[in-house]
Amino acid sequence: MKRIILAAFLAVFFLNKAAACTLTTATGGSREAVLIVDVSEREAAASVRLGSRLLNELASRTGDTIYVSIPFAEDIDCYLLYLPLSFLKTDKGIKIELKTPLGTLCVPDGLFKGRRGEYAAVGLRIYDRSVLQKNVLDIIGENTVTEIFAEVDGKPAECASSFITAYLP
Repeated sequence: MKRIILAAFLAVFFLNKAAACTLTTATGGSREAVLIVDVSEREAAASVRLGSRLLNELASRTGDTIYVSIPFAEDIDCYLLYLPLSFLKTDKGIKIELKTPLGTLCVPDGLFKGRRGEYAAVGLRIYDRSVLQKNVLDIIGENTVTEIFAEVDGKPAECASSFITAYLP
């Protein structure tokens, strides 16, 4: 196991020299997996990718919840979870709970029912306050505005029939 983690770390490090890496875990049922968190300073984003095989191993039963945590990274304002779109088109009752420093998202498996594409990304990012009207800024004050977003193959996407639940600090 240590060799696999080291090999994955070295591969990401040498393939993406502008990025730093850290490790985290995903748990589901009685299983746990080690994941690489790709921290891109250039994009101010931290992301984790879950593949179909790992998702199936972590959610072996209907109604399971998969827990993924992305730790704090300095100067990062966007936290992403990449998933195969095929997983988010099913109705097995499986949820993914993504915990980030900006908050926690609960993503149901039927989120993109009927959509076409390869990969989906869901996450939280700090919203650009400069696009808000003055009256909205007066109400918000100095508080951080957090945006929940979803993408399919890198393009903004609307959710089909399910809802993302967010818990923000």
